[in-house]
Amino acid sequence: MKLDEAKEYLFKEGIIDERKIFSCSNAQNLPDGSYGMVGIGFNKDKFIVCDARPTGLLGFDLGNVLYEIPLSEITDVKGSEFMLNRFVKFNWQGAKFCFKAFANNTGILGILKGKK
Repeated sequence: MKLDEAKEYLFKEGIIDERKIFSCSNAQNLPDGSYGMVGIGFNKDKFIVCDARPTGLLGFDLGNVLYEIPLSEITDVKGSEFMLNRFVKFNWQGAKFCFKAFANNTGILGILKGKK
């Protein structure tokens, strides 16, 4: 599946909202100690993290939703949208999350920093 196909699929399934903000990323740190390719996006007031597996140079398969994190509970947001060093870090319920190498610049960092 390509990124645009994934956005349409996730929107139709109700996993992401009508903004269709979604990207693949490299999870550097998840609370359970896992890491690797994931999909990240938004559904209204929640940050969504789902499992993803690469299937070729630009393709991937989506797995289950791993986390649905209320934006109001995210703290200590840090990151960069500079093309060569895109990343976002934050805390949720005492756990640290870190995502790097977004597939595209979707404004994820801005949304996380601008949450109210």
